[in-house]
Amino acid sequence: RGPLGPLVNGFSRLLSEQGYSTQVALNKIRIVALLSRWLEQQKIKVRQLNGQRIVDFLKARRKQLRRCHQVQRTLIQLLEHLRRLEIIPEEQPLEPQNPTERLIRDYGRFLAQERGLSIGTLAGYIPIARQFLSHAFGSNKVRLNKLVTADINKFILRSEEHTSELQ
Repeated sequence: RGPLGPLVNGFSRLLSEQGYSTQVALNKIRIVALLSRWLEQQKIKVRQLNGQRIVDFLKARRKQLRRCHQVQRTLIQLLEHLRRLEIIPEEQPLEPQNPTERLIRDYGRFLAQERGLSIGTLAGYIPIARQFLSHAFGSNKVRLNKLVTADINKFILRSEEHTSELQ
């Protein structure tokens, strides 16, 4: 069901060729089926699928996917499969427009490559880092060497106040 429905058999064959057990392959297909239904609900076509849509899906279905294993690996495999079939294009990383965005990009790379954080975790960390830099420096140049503990404390307290106002 959904826009990925016609592509599931090919993805299933790929998993079989890669040596996945029937049980693991079925779990991966279930994840793809959840994504397909979400795409259908959001009225998103397969050719519009990309990394950001995957992040949106992970956020939207966090509770539902909590008990699923290898969700992100499965979705990466799916994206790679769709790219090989030329159904979706290779993603061209956007070059950051300013030094702050370059810092955020580099921080994200560090977290992913050096700390091994997942896409879903990065999706939570990166916006917070961006908010912190905005709070600490506003429109001024980011100077990390000028940060002090009080800057972090003020940001955390402000964030907690905002969160409690929403509850």
